[in-house]
This record gives sequence, structure tokens and C-alpha cells, in this order.
Amino acid sequence: NNSAAAAAPPPPAAMAASVKEDRRGVSAAFLREFVAAPAFAKEWQWCMRQSTNNVKELIVMPQTQSKLCSMVQWVQDERADHEQLIGKATVFVSHAWSYDFMDVMDVLLEYADGHKDKQVFFWFDVFSVNQHKGANHTSDWWRTTFRQMIESIGEVLLVL
Repeated sequence: NNSAAAAAPPPPAAMAASVKEDRRGVSAAFLREFVAAPAFAKEWQWCMRQSTNNVKELIVMPQTQSKLCSMVQWVQDERADHEQLIGKATVFVSHAWSYDFMDVMDVLLEYADGHKDKQVFFWFDVFSVNQHKGANHTSDWWRTTFRQMIESIGEVLLVL
């Protein structure tokens, strides 16, 4: 029998470099590290009551300012261990920018802890989208590209 065994596909993290930037997500390990980082931990009480939008403006954007890129791109470029932190998104996060950031983090981490049987990468726009470019997309982009991206991820986590 000359049939070759089918090679297993690479894990999502190993595919991160080949995945379009807008399709990459962050792992629970990244989320835990982000909230433990000095910029965040130094102002822990402050951050506990901040909206996701404020965390974007005061932490994410300054950290990525030098490259004018998304956080997932910054991690891929700056961190040798990026394959543990970013990968092809497996869960799309639907949330409101006005929600308390730590409440959103709690939901994502609880979800990841409940799905330890698989590697979870969250497409969470605060990290997955280049915040320096803002929402400069046409209505056609939202109807087609954004919708197709959500469909390709396949799973949606609605944070209420």
C-alpha cells in the first residue's frame, strides 16, 4: 500500500503568520498577560472601572503607536513567543465598547477555561483591529468583508 498518511494541519497558532491580520485573534494567555502587564496592573483599580474604549485609548493605542498597527500585529512583530499569544481566530467577540473592560475579560477567560479541549483565539476588535486606522471602512466593507470574516470564524461569543 503506497498511500501516505495524511498530515495533520498545523495548530491555529502556527498558522498565525499566514493568516490575514484581520482574521487573527488573541489567546487566553495573551489576555491574562495583558491585564497583568505593568501598564495595566499599575492602575488596577482604575482599569476595573474603565470601558473597553478607554482601555483602547489609554493602553492599546499608546503601546502600538510606534508601528501604527493592531495589537495582534505588534505582538507578532515584537514577541518571539507570539505563537502562544495570537493565532487564527476561532471565536468572534461581540461586545459594546462602553462595557467595563474587566467584565468583558472575565467573560472571555471563563469561556476559554470552559473550552480547554481546544485552542481558543478570540477575535476581539480592541486587539485584532488596527485602532490607528479607526472605522474608516465603507458600508460595502461592513456588508461584505466584515460579514464574511465573522462567518469564516464560525463561532460568536455575545458579551452582555
